[in-house]
This record gives sequence, C-alpha cells and structure tokens, in this order.
Amino acid sequence: MARPINLPEDIDASDQPTVAAFHRGTRKAARIRSHSHERGQLLIVSSGLAVTKTSAGSWVATTGSASWIPSGLEHSINVHAGTDGWFAYVRADACQGLPQVISVARASSLLREAVARCAQRAGEATDHAAEERLSAVILDEIKALTFGAAYLPMPAHDQTRQIADAIMRDPADNRPLAELADAVGLSRRTATRHFADETGLSFSGWRQRMRLLRAMEWLGEGVTVTETALSLGYDSPSAFTAMFRRSFGVPPAEYAGRRKASALREEAPRE
Repeated sequence: MARPINLPEDIDASDQPTVAAFHRGTRKAARIRSHSHERGQLLIVSSGLAVTKTSAGSWVATTGSASWIPSGLEHSINVHAGTDGWFAYVRADACQGLPQVISVARASSLLREAVARCAQRAGEATDHAAEERLSAVILDEIKALTFGAAYLPMPAHDQTRQIADAIMRDPADNRPLAELADAVGLSRRTATRHFADETGLSFSGWRQRMRLLRAMEWLGEGVTVTETALSLGYDSPSAFTAMFRRSFGVPPAEYAGRRKASALREEAPRE
C-alpha cells in the first residue's frame, strides 16, 4: 500500500512503491524551498505554471507539461496561483535510463492518467503487484517523453538576478537594460556581460525567451492573442504574432487552437 505523502520524509520512505504520487492544487502562489530527495521527481502541470529552480537556472512547466528532476539534485519549486497538477517520485534505483538533468516535455495523456491513478491509490489497500505494474507504465511513459528547451537560464550574480526577477514579475516592462541595471546599482556594460556569461543569452534574447514561455502558458489557458501581446509588452498583436511565428513556426492563434483542440479530445468521453 502506498503511504500518503504528507511530510517530506514520506517521499523516501522504504515502504513506498517504485513510483509514489500525490495531487496538488493551489489557489495562491506557493514556494517549495530548496531541498533534495533520493527519488527522482516528475511534476505534471494540468493547469497553470510551475518553475523549478537550481543554482543553474529555471525550467518552466506550463499547462500540459511535465518537468523531470533527477534524484539527489538540490532544487526549489515556485508554483503560480491557480496551478493544479501532480508530483510523482521515482525510486532512485529505478531512475536508470531516465534523464540525468532537469528536463521539460509535453506530458502524454497516458502519463497523466497513470500518475493521477497512482496518487489516488495512496493509502488504499492495493495489491503490490498492481502498484508495480502501474509504476512500470509511468516509467515507460517518462522514457518516451520528448524533452525540449523550455529552459530559462537565470544569472547567478545577485544584482543581475534582481533584474531578471523584475522582468519575470512584469513581462510588459520594456525598460532598456541601462535603466534596469541602474536601478540595482550596475552599469549597462556590467549587466550585459553578466547576462552573456551566466545565461549564454543576451539580455534581449533572455527577455524574449521568458516572454515566449509565458505566452505558451497564457495562450494555452485561453487568453486571447491581443491580451497576451499587450501583457507581454508588445506594441501590437502583429508584432507579437511575427515573433511567435519565427520562434515556433505557427502563429499564436493557430498554436492556441491546437492546444484547445487537444484538450477537447482528451476531455471527450471514451467509448
């Protein structure tokens, strides 16, 4: 029987099955402080946004995405208000063949259903063999994920990170780097160097990637193209559409339509 995960020590308990899971939904934003555990962790976001952070940067999981966190890695998680999903934990010896770095992918419907069932079984008198069969399905689905680059590297320098944090709080902030740097006591040249050295991106490239990731979230939640464009600081929907098309190969309206159609298919009753 899977033990319900109510305390941190429940995650690595020896009587947990190969995969242990629980559901989490929050109306308010929450931060899970920096920690690590022996098990690898899968975070599935059914709606909302969750950001996994390490000293190296941030990995953004939006609606329908899954984040994989290898065993033993120190990390924190910021869960945005209104986010709903599941946390699943994979026993360390079962993590062989799974990614050894933090990764983000589109979660399959089978993976979501299997993890949801695993969470539902916690605390039930369940046959051990049945638990392990369900765990095997989850492991197979994790291995089949196509992990992409929903990765936003964060600068390590304190003042430069303050700039990044300010932009993430207000994506429509279009102030030039010189003004943002001056607000935290840096020169534009120093801030430029820190962004390039610590993130591998120019400041403008970093800001664009952050906005793209946020756009994916909002469009997937049904926010209109116009609202998304203006909330991200673009002068017009056409300017936003051009940027989105260059990055993803489709206009944002088409991307949103595909996400909506996918959600409707998955919600349709199965015969």
